Amino acid sequence: MLSAAGVNTNGRNYHLLRLFEVWLSKHLGPLVARREGASAQVIPLLMPFDAPSIAAWLENAAPDRELIEALQTSLVDAWTECSTLMGGEPAGWSWGRLHKLYLRHPLQSVITANWSLEPMGLGGSSSTLNYATYRLGDFSVVGGPSVRMIIDVGSWDESLFVNNPGQSGVPYSAHYADLASSWRHGEYKPLLYSMTKVEEATSSRIILVPA
Repeated sequence: MLSAAGVNTNGRNYHLLRLFEVWLSKHLGPLVARREGASAQVIPLLMPFDAPSIAAWLENAAPDRELIEALQTSLVDAWTECSTLMGGEPAGWSWGRLHKLYLRHPLQSVITANWSLEPMGLGGSSSTLNYATYRLGDFSVVGGPSVRMIIDVGSWDESLFVNNPGQSGVPYSAHYADLASSWRHGEYKPLLYSMTKVEEATSSRIILVPA
């Protein structure tokens, strides 16, 4: 099933995919749950809804007038929500304006320095290969792979990786957030194994000496 954030159509109807993601997650899923007898208190516990299950339910449902009207209403509600959140012109809708990753430093509330990163607009969802599930209340990303690795077991030095936002946990290090852009855009870095390749790529060393 296509999802709003995981498909790049390069076409003028791309905004419909953004609409579909909002419709499925916030309007269509709850509608199906209500039709199956779920109460208002139970529906939040069922989220996020499974897209294939929703599709299967719709394919097997009897298309009575009440259901058709409910589906139309839910789609209108989703369109209205998209217009409110992303502006009235569908051509200007952007999934990344809603679907953002917030990397906040755990000490941010007690320090004056800004160690948090700027919000990062992402593609993906819970039903795409570019997995990035989100909180329905504000579409903020709450789950996904922070590290990606491609391991070549036949030639270990050809392995690749990327980590978000960087390899250092020290805010003032040059490597604190230097991989964030690469991670966001699906770009990879060498993951070297042999001592020879590691030595060739080494730019600095940290030597710990007992006091």
